Amino acid sequence: MKIKSLFSIPLLSAMLLAALSSCTNEGRKEMGGSANEMGKDMKDEANRVGEKAGDAVDQAGEQLKLERDELSANISTAVNKIDVEIKEMDAKADRLATAEKARWKVRRAKLEAQRVALKQNMEEAQQNTKEGWNEFKARVRKAIEDVDNDLKGN
Repeated sequence: MKIKSLFSIPLLSAMLLAALSSCTNEGRKEMGGSANEMGKDMKDEANRVGEKAGDAVDQAGEQLKLERDELSANISTAVNKIDVEIKEMDAKADRLATAEKARWKVRRAKLEAQRVALKQNMEEAQQNTKEGWNEFKARVRKAIEDVDNDLKGN
């Protein structure tokens, strides 16, 4: 009886192994098809997401360009206002009293410094990337506001 059971164990093991491996191969074929379809679907979805991301980047780039152009136009307007004020006051400077001439020289130097700073901001605006853009815009808008207030005050 012991001998029979010793022979039957390997035989049963071989049969069980054969049955399991055939199921596994069939299962692998079925899963392989599903995996291939799944991989294709994932690739298609990744392509769609990539296209949407590319569109979003393009729109952000266009928005940044529009903001740069608007900011550059505002800077240019402020620089022109400074130039007009300097030209008008220089024309009147000969008729000013000595104390007023001295005040004008100080004010003119301030306006020229503001003009130089605005022109530098205009150059920087064309080179600035999205990083720090909002801080840059706020700083330039404040400088333009200061110029406007200074020109209104005098």
